[in-house]
Amino acid sequence: MTTRSSNSLVTAVLLFVIIGLLAESQIPFGTEVTNYLEFILTTDFDLRFVTRPIEQLRQAFSSFDMTALTQGLPRVPTGW
Repeated sequence: MTTRSSNSLVTAVLLFVIIGLLAESQIPFGTEVTNYLEFILTTDFDLRFVTRPIEQLRQAFSSFDMTALTQGLPRVPTGW
């Protein structure tokens, strides 16, 4: 658990340093990248459009019985 949080902290610090370097550098695409990152980091995304269908599928398949499906298949004579 501690390793995961320390890895996350290192990743966050590295991203912060990279974003800071891009913002302060005079690279032609640096301003575009920083504008994009600013948009991504300040936009409140609503992911319910993804989680709602997944929950509906989970509820639909929670009572699914695979044995009923296999028993309903026609029997194929093998000739043995």
